[in-house]
Amino acid sequence: MKKIIFCIMTLITVLVNISIISAISIDEIRANPSKYVLVHSGAQQEEYIDSDSICVIRYAPPFYAINATAYAVYYNQDNITVYHNTYTYDLNRSFEKLVIKYPDYDDFARQINLNTGITWRPQKLEIYHMNGTVRGNSVTIDPLEINMQSMCRYGSPSYNAANFVFYKAYNRYFNPNI
Repeated sequence: MKKIIFCIMTLITVLVNISIISAISIDEIRANPSKYVLVHSGAQQEEYIDSDSICVIRYAPPFYAINATAYAVYYNQDNITVYHNTYTYDLNRSFEKLVIKYPDYDDFARQINLNTGITWRPQKLEIYHMNGTVRGNSVTIDPLEINMQSMCRYGSPSYNAANFVFYKAYNRYFNPNI
C-alpha cells in the first residue's frame, strides 16, 4: 500500500512540475525578446514566435514546410494561446512569381487575396492566463480527423508569423515583410 501511495505521489509531483515548466506568462515573453520575437501587434492581440522552436521539416523547392511555436497574446481575453504550428509554403505563389505572372496591379492584388502561398495548421494548442497559470487542457489536433489548415491572409498574424519563420530558416522573407 505504501508503495502505491509513493508511486501516486511521485506521478503527481512529476505532472505538476511538467505543467510548471511548460507554462508561459506575459512577463516571461517580454523578458526574453531574443527568444520570443514579436511578429504582429494589434489593438487587442500580439503574436510572438519562439525562435528556438523553428524546425524545417520539408525542403523541396518550390515547396517548404516549417514547424514553429507561436504565442498569441489576447489582451481582451486575458490569455496566451500557444500554437504548435506547421507552416507550408508554395514558392509558385510568392510575390516574386506572381508579379511576373500578373503584371497588372489589380490582377496581382486579386491573386494575393486568393492565395499568398502560405498556409498554417496548428498541431497542438495550450491556453494560459497572462500570469502563466494553466487556463485549460492542451489539445492535440489530429489532421486525419480535423483539417485545420488555413490560408495565411496577407498582413494577418499567421502571415507575419509564417513570413518570419521562413526568414529565420532561410535568411530571406518568403514575401515582403510588412
